[in-house]
This record gives sequence, structure tokens and C-alpha cells, in this order.
Amino acid sequence: ILENLEQGLAEDGSMTNITQENRQASVQLWRSRLGRVMYSMANCLLMMKDYVLAVDAYHAVIKYYPQQEPQMLSGIGRIFLQ
Repeated sequence: ILENLEQGLAEDGSMTNITQENRQASVQLWRSRLGRVMYSMANCLLMMKDYVLAVDAYHAVIKYYPQQEPQMLSGIGRIFLQ
């Protein structure tokens, strides 16, 4: 979906014209959703005690939520302590 929006298409890949404002809002929404899914996946990996993949997933979450980087890095530090 993000790739379609970045190429100037609608979410479903159709050639529907979307205003730039709506396109930016849609990109922001889908990036936020992707970040939440990545965060949930990282939490599941942590509960499964797959620490290496959990740390990688938390690093990926930082890309979607850069304002929460200090909290994410603190959590990664706690994983290393385990």
C-alpha cells in the first residue's frame, strides 16, 4: 500500500486521483499502522525469548517512531541485560 501511494497511485493500486493532502494523510496512517505491527511483532518475539530478532524488530520500530527512540533504546538495553 505504501509503495502504491509513493508511486502516485491509490492504496489499492488503481489510477484514482487523490489530492496531495489526502495522499500524505494516507501515507502517514499506513506508516503508523506498519509501525504498530512491527512493535507487536517485536513484543511477541520477546515473549518467545528470541532476543536477537526482538532487538532487530525494535530497531526497525525506531524508523517508524523516531520520537520514541530513547524509550526503544532503553528497552533494548534491558533486553541485553536479560
